[in-house]
Amino acid sequence: MKHLESHRLSMEFAHIYGHQELSDGHLESATRAQEVLAEHRGIKYTCALIDDYNSDAAGFDLDAYRHGLMAVGISPDVICSEAALAATAKAFLPQIRHGRTRRSLERYRASSGKWPCSMLTAAWYGVRLGLFEPPAGLLIHGDSDDLQGDALINILDERFLGVELEALRLLAETGNDCTGSVRFIGLRSRTPVAI
Repeated sequence: MKHLESHRLSMEFAHIYGHQELSDGHLESATRAQEVLAEHRGIKYTCALIDDYNSDAAGFDLDAYRHGLMAVGISPDVICSEAALAATAKAFLPQIRHGRTRRSLERYRASSGKWPCSMLTAAWYGVRLGLFEPPAGLLIHGDSDDLQGDALINILDERFLGVELEALRLLAETGNDCTGSVRFIGLRSRTPVAI
């Protein structure tokens, strides 16, 4: 699998919506992240995405989230607000080479007032792979100031796999074919999927 033996891996886990509290699924993701850290010494940094773009995050307690994860022995080095990725998505749009895809995304944005999840995921991948500048407001803990990774590991619920695949397709339409640079580990499955 391309790049995954690299020493510059970015691993995402414990994706959470702004209206949620830490759940068993998030703790399962954190436990799996610890296992992956033990398997891959080349993980440069760990990260989490808080979806405050498609959900109300007014009452989200970031400290409780981090402390809850620390109770099982791990906390993300980098935390990104999904709302912060909207500006990255906007800057990313002109790079999409296929006019049909670009127009479809523009129509979606015009009708809903928001970017689709796949566009924000593609922006997040781009930030983690060093293709796009990190958004303002990124919370960095420790010494993870250089976010460029060669490959990504994402430990997420299986329901996100379709969005992940669409994000890779969008990146490919910019000339950045990241196929094989992402390993998706579904929480209900112990077998990683190369995407």
